[in-house]
Amino acid sequence: MKRIVYLMVVMMMLTICNNSFAQVNKKEFNVENAGKTYQLQKGELVVTINNVGMNDIVAIEPTFVASSIKSKPFTVKAWEIRYNQDKASNTNATKLSRVESINRLENISFQKGLLTVDVASSSDSSRSVIHMSLPRGVNTKVYVNGEQVHSGSLSGDGLMLQNGKNVSSAIIKDKGYSSEAALIQALMPVGRKPLTSYKTIDWKTLASLTTKSVPTPIGFSESGENWAMLQVDVDQTGRVKNVFYAAGNESLAAMSKQYLSQYEFKPFLVNDQPTKIKSLIPITVVNGQIKFFSEGAK
Repeated sequence: MKRIVYLMVVMMMLTICNNSFAQVNKKEFNVENAGKTYQLQKGELVVTINNVGMNDIVAIEPTFVASSIKSKPFTVKAWEIRYNQDKASNTNATKLSRVESINRLENISFQKGLLTVDVASSSDSSRSVIHMSLPRGVNTKVYVNGEQVHSGSLSGDGLMLQNGKNVSSAIIKDKGYSSEAALIQALMPVGRKPLTSYKTIDWKTLASLTTKSVPTPIGFSESGENWAMLQVDVDQTGRVKNVFYAAGNESLAAMSKQYLSQYEFKPFLVNDQPTKIKSLIPITVVNGQIKFFSEGAK
């Protein structure tokens, strides 16, 4: 019986994906999403995806781009699936009749080899799906909630993540790691608990909690990229415990680390309790001065 229900869910979702919409209980869900296409001008790409919930899906599908093409295109698609009364994290497969809406997520940006996707705040009544078609052969680093999940040249079939773990896309054998397969996986039940005791927050939220900052030096100049990214771990008291290199100019990151480690923050509260947090901090250089939290950057 379970297998029959499972197959019915799969077939119904395929109908949605292949026909661009499906009518369930007289509701239409338009999942046609051309996505956003960007041009990579160099052989390295850094991807950061923030606020990914336990049931959200992140899928990477390597695509072939001729080596003779200097500018390598890649595409990002993202949706938020919202449910009515029932919880999306239910351990039973979620029925399509309970889907309230499927909307595009628009908070995606790309500049200087850095792709950033900010997922809508996760809840029991929603799941997000992020699908990226990235060029093979490009040195790529992928961070999900501050954790590095991939580093190196993209090859093979692809990658699909849920709750920080690589999950099989064998649900739909002929769909591989496509956007259709990612949407289908988002409807499957997940019962695992989060993998880390640190809560991930975005850098804007962390910046708003700053109680002590340290002036940074003026005069940084290097022929390489004038941007970097650091992961910062903050304890329950608001003190910085660890600062890790994440991406970008390593010299800039190393210099910035000693200043950022001296910052202090208000304790971050979850249910009125101080909580350990982590965040990816963008660093830029404006008129020779190092700026944290994209301060002063356009």
